[in-house]
Amino acid sequence: MQLTRWLTQKAERSSANKLAEFAGLQTPVARLTAFGAITGVVLVVPYERLEAGPELSLWARLGVPAWSIGLTRAYSKLLSGNVRGAFEQNPLIFPVVAVVGAIAAADVRALATKYRDSRRRASSHAQALNSAGSNQPES
Repeated sequence: MQLTRWLTQKAERSSANKLAEFAGLQTPVARLTAFGAITGVVLVVPYERLEAGPELSLWARLGVPAWSIGLTRAYSKLLSGNVRGAFEQNPLIFPVVAVVGAIAAADVRALATKYRDSRRRASSHAQALNSAGSNQPES
């Protein structure tokens, strides 16, 4: 009996589960936070520092061509308004930014809808409480 109840109970989300969801970009908040953090870092770190930094790509170190090499530097150039430089660094920056932008827009819309719906529920709940209170006979 106790085992059946344990198996059918809704699992509590632990801090580790929440962290895994966040790290896995499984929620709109996690994705928007990651996108904002990456954009913030790329805006703050000068391009020259990105260019002079160590080669982090395993594929580049092995001499294997990879399509993703140069995306961070291309994003930096794109954010600074150098569209041609971004294209020369890595032409895939444009479809990547389009896809990430579409995902970010969908996440913002989902969060806005969720916020609007929660405000409506709170408002209708408050109205119901007010109307229930006004129907009470005065003593």
